[in-house]
Amino acid sequence: MRILIVAPHVPYPGVPHAGGAFLLRHLERLSETCDVALLVAAPPGARDALDKVPSWLRVHEAPPVRPPAWSPSWMSDRVYHRLHDIPPSPSPESLRGLLAAGLVTRARDADVVELHWSEYARLAALL
Repeated sequence: MRILIVAPHVPYPGVPHAGGAFLLRHLERLSETCDVALLVAAPPGARDALDKVPSWLRVHEAPPVRPPAWSPSWMSDRVYHRLHDIPPSPSPESLRGLLAAGLVTRARDADVVELHWSEYARLAALL
């Protein structure tokens, strides 16, 4: 079975937060019997975390995609940030990055798609 997991964090051994530790254990168990790929919205500075990922984990990085300044998308991003400036809402740049990294195509190729955590539930309608 092919499983695509979309998450906001890069899990690695020793990750300093419970969500990342949970995700790593979850991925490890799934990978024992399934072909697992992780698509992660990797913000700038995530390179350190990506370098610590275990060799058995296949990670696809989705860097943020920013629109040109003063474009209609840039303006709508400003409004979005004002309305959704309460964590854990993902930024429009992160959502665009996931789409640019082939979220929809990767989801079509998977048997199961997991969206971690509640902040990515809004992607369910797209998929």
